[in-house]
Amino acid sequence: MGWRKSITQNKSKKKSAGSKIKKLSLIIIGIFFLYVIAGFWVVPPLLKPRLEKKLSSQSGRKVTIEKIKLNPLVLSATTTNLTVYEKDGEPFAGFKELLIDAELSCIVRWAVTFKEIRVLSPFGVLMVLPDKTLNISDILTKFSQTEPAPEEQAELPRAVISKLQVEDGKFTVENLSGAEPVIETYSPINFSSANVSTLKEREGAFKFAGIGPLGGNYQLDGQLFGNPVRVQGSYSTTGTNLSQIWMHIKDQVSFQIKTGTIATSGNYLLELIDGTLQAKLQDGVEVKDRIQTEDFISQKQLKASGVVLDILPNRLHVADVLIHKTHASVTIDQNGTVNVVQAFTPVPKKGEKGKKHLIERLVDFLILQIKGPMPMSIDLVNLDNFAVDFIDGSIAPSYKTHLEITKGTMKGLSSDPSARADFKIDGTIDQSATIKSAGQMNPLNAMHYAKVDFLLKGCAQVGSL
Repeated sequence: MGWRKSITQNKSKKKSAGSKIKKLSLIIIGIFFLYVIAGFWVVPPLLKPRLEKKLSSQSGRKVTIEKIKLNPLVLSATTTNLTVYEKDGEPFAGFKELLIDAELSCIVRWAVTFKEIRVLSPFGVLMVLPDKTLNISDILTKFSQTEPAPEEQAELPRAVISKLQVEDGKFTVENLSGAEPVIETYSPINFSSANVSTLKEREGAFKFAGIGPLGGNYQLDGQLFGNPVRVQGSYSTTGTNLSQIWMHIKDQVSFQIKTGTIATSGNYLLELIDGTLQAKLQDGVEVKDRIQTEDFISQKQLKASGVVLDILPNRLHVADVLIHKTHASVTIDQNGTVNVVQAFTPVPKKGEKGKKHLIERLVDFLILQIKGPMPMSIDLVNLDNFAVDFIDGSIAPSYKTHLEITKGTMKGLSSDPSARADFKIDGTIDQSATIKSAGQMNPLNAMHYAKVDFLLKGCAQVGSL
């Protein structure tokens, strides 16, 4: 009888255990279904107005979101048609779609891990207002307010982004500070990166490409290190029209740039060291395709090579500059006005006092840099076929001459007060007399210095000054 009782008790225990497992399974399945239902249908409509309110509060602008979709099964979220409106009601920034796809591997890595973040058709509008402030000045002020520094510097949050893509972006710059608005649109803009991480000594790669106004191309690529923060790589711009750049300064000058393009290329380095951003640019700038202004200069090529710009320590160094096939016309009218100076002088608006012309402001800027934070040096300047037509109409009869520098060099230009740049030029005057000149000067320094010797042949004249 005892063994029958034992068998009955065992069956009862198994039945009880099976019942508990069944209940536990039903609970797990129920929780799973609640998780799925909440993720797909409950959370998105609750999250949307809260996110709109939060973003509106932070930006000080109205923010709308068309739709938020969550997929709790694959840990993804999709936000559709987010738009930030300017205070006047015009769209200011936003995107068509933002996809965030997370990974469960974050549990293993102990870091927030994203398989992919993709932004489709983002856009932004940057405006320079009539008072020369930016339309985002309030946002910049708000987020630039410093907070009390913690006793110990917090480390960056642990995060990994396997793939980040920005597709078909559009960026518009509206300059409303001049007499006429200047609007530039950069589109399409594409950006991609892989394996970006804040984990120590992890390297990611990225690439940026965009097309600017009138077809200028911009490219940037390199490597990104999240911890410590460091970005390095190469950059290039091609086909940027100088006539478009002139649009931004036309109220400051009295001439027009009709043709010409500028190209740049080189390497860069940005890194954050002890909370201080350090930056370095190096390599070259080239202006070509015949710069043509309205009346006083035509230039085939201007090229600077070996350019190094260091933010910390502050310095600007250029290995060599080539000025090729340049023709300038310098005239002095009956009132003693020089056309080159007049060209850089803004025409005062009605009721407005005359301002410093552009040359004076450039000189003031150079002197500021010389006295202060940015020492400058140029190893070598080469002049190749530099011609000047000079007419002095302030005397009677008027004086005319044509100077052509077939070859010229200047070595050792520097903002150092003790520096002396050696120069030498060979050329002709009025296509008959020859001229040779040599000496020393330091035009980059506020304390100007010049010692010039010249020799004229064909004019029976030798001089020194």
